[in-house]
Amino acid sequence: NVEIVDLAQHDECCGFGGLFSVKMADVSGAMLREKTRNIEASDASVILTGDVSCMTHMNGGLEKQRAEKRVRHYVDLLAEALPKDDLTG
Repeated sequence: NVEIVDLAQHDECCGFGGLFSVKMADVSGAMLREKTRNIEASDASVILTGDVSCMTHMNGGLEKQRAEKRVRHYVDLLAEALPKDDLTG
């Protein structure tokens, strides 16, 4: 019961890339700002990713900007849809 909508420029990197974000901090920061702008501009109520490193990087940028939106891992959303009995075994 969800509608999937691609984030604007969803195929562009968030700027983390391991050491890239350390060695090229200015470029990484600019990429992150672009990604968080797209997140904030999205009408989606939930923003999902499959990469924990990217999620952490984007959420750090969103928190720094005092944005209300946060990025979540898609597995967390799927787990919420399971009946609670299935999670306890």
